[in-house]
Amino acid sequence: MVKSEIIQRLCDLNPNIFRRDIIRCVDLIIEKLTFELSSGNRCELRSFGIFDVRLRKAKIGRNPRTGEKINIREKKFIHFKMSKLIKKEINTF
Repeated sequence: MVKSEIIQRLCDLNPNIFRRDIIRCVDLIIEKLTFELSSGNRCELRSFGIFDVRLRKAKIGRNPRTGEKINIREKKFIHFKMSKLIKKEINTF
């Protein structure tokens, strides 16, 4: 599912709300989530999961084509831990 599908689904479920307002709300949520994560904060969406920023240490890698050693600097990445509710939902058959 992509952002446009989420917006369309929300529009279908809430016909009394203007599409532009739904788009603004979705954009605001994404913008706020991005801002908080870039600030190093943790974001928790109850009944969905936790987004957290973690640090991947620097290491020495290899160019697969030439075999040359390359220094890879440390970098931040986003870690997501799903809630028990989501975990239970996706594991039901």
